[in-house]
Amino acid sequence: MTSWTPLKVRRALRNTFGPFFVTHGQLNPTQLVALTPLLDGHDLLLCSPTASGKTAAAIAPLLERHAVPGDTVLRVLYVVPTRALVNDLYRRLEGPLRDLRLPLVARTGDKQPLRSNQTAAVLLTTPESLDSLLCRQPERFSELGAIVLDEVHLVDGTYRGDQVRVLLSRLPATSQRVALSATAAEPNAFVERYLSSSAEIIDIGERRELEFHAVSDPEEAVALLRKHRRHKVLWFCETRQDVELVAERLQSVWPANRLVAHHGSLAKRQRESAEAAMRDWPWGLCVATMTMEIGIDIGDVDAIVLQQPPRNIASFQQRIGRGCRREHTMFAVGICDAPDDMETFRTYVEMTRAGQLEPEAYQPDLSVVAQQILSMLFAMPSGVELRTIQAHLSQLSEADTIHAIIEHLEAFEDGPFLFRRGMRLHATTRTMDLGEKGLLHSNIPSTGGKKFVDAASGKAIGSAMSDVKVGDMVVLAGQARRVTRVTSSAVQLEHAQGQAMKAPKFSRDSAAGAWRWLLPEELRRR
Repeated sequence: MTSWTPLKVRRALRNTFGPFFVTHGQLNPTQLVALTPLLDGHDLLLCSPTASGKTAAAIAPLLERHAVPGDTVLRVLYVVPTRALVNDLYRRLEGPLRDLRLPLVARTGDKQPLRSNQTAAVLLTTPESLDSLLCRQPERFSELGAIVLDEVHLVDGTYRGDQVRVLLSRLPATSQRVALSATAAEPNAFVERYLSSSAEIIDIGERRELEFHAVSDPEEAVALLRKHRRHKVLWFCETRQDVELVAERLQSVWPANRLVAHHGSLAKRQRESAEAAMRDWPWGLCVATMTMEIGIDIGDVDAIVLQQPPRNIASFQQRIGRGCRREHTMFAVGICDAPDDMETFRTYVEMTRAGQLEPEAYQPDLSVVAQQILSMLFAMPSGVELRTIQAHLSQLSEADTIHAIIEHLEAFEDGPFLFRRGMRLHATTRTMDLGEKGLLHSNIPSTGGKKFVDAASGKAIGSAMSDVKVGDMVVLAGQARRVTRVTSSAVQLEHAQGQAMKAPKFSRDSAAGAWRWLLPEELRRR
């Protein structure tokens, strides 16, 4: 491996050192260890702690290798799980890319469609928006140099991770692939699913000490935070409803003007306002679901509170790692209000101190097979050879299962989704109509419900199931509000004083993909 002196680094990163590293004067250990394999063109899984500079560690050498200043052809595709992280990355990369005269584009469902004549040397997107672009502008990826998968461990083992696997097979095979993660229980299996067999694995996770406190309720947690002078706090909940209820409850012990809520059912404007507040505040508290588990920049957080034990050890370690980035010891508080909570937290803490991760069982989601068949057929109105579809989907299913799904789609009871002509499969009008409406590309189950809007401004606050009536007091975005009007499509709210009676009912995340209904009955039962 190259021994990187400061002079050698500057020469190797002739174009990108200034825009990405000049303010620090040098590369940190994570960035140095990734430099050689990336500049040499190798695929790489880079595991290192949150806030260790993984983004710059990947994108600077990739741009150095695949792009030149002023390039207008897509060179680096950067895929992340959430729209919030796309927005955060855009804010962080906009300056360096402007210095390099490389057009940076962010594409998500929250943003305007990417015009065919719009240039992009670096594209930030989500799996679902990538699916849409692959169908509509496949030529844009013809000269792609590299693909970065950031925080992909959050979707690995789910229908979204399986969709990413198939989308990768539809991109140029010559593209260099890089995966970035704070945690990876089984690095070799991870590489097998997303990278090439020759990919290098670099794990430089520096184990920090953990100071963990167990308490019985939120009020005791706040008292403990004050005792230890911990003033900027991320407070994680497992459900969106819990976020709202906890945020409202905390207003009795924490200043309401320094408290925000963040979850996936809140409107984009509300989420971004919460993120900006936490970046700007020297002290404050954000109650959130896993939307804040990933690397959105909200400044230095000096404590993590867990309202319940997270779903697994990886999530526990990811969350507590979000705090105390400039300290050698992580400070975390766990609330135990169920009989088994204390034992679960104790197990997580012991595993974390021992540097352990627990692998989870993985089985591909066959809903992705159905969804990707339709996506590929929509992308190619002239038809797709059966062997091509099988090649893309073989990583998720056996050939006979793929055939069974195709036959089911061909003879669907209320109208076929595809038909055969020789050895090629073609989309029916039904499938093409779904594609034209943009409904084929996401496998995330619909949240349903209604839009909740501010009665004074008319601006959206979020969305939820309609289980409220006029006069109800609810809490949304951490604030007590009164329902003033309920229509067929929206619920109007006004700010109100007093105790909120309930949080709106939010949809639950499904373990199965939205297109599962397209599978033959015997496969749906698996």
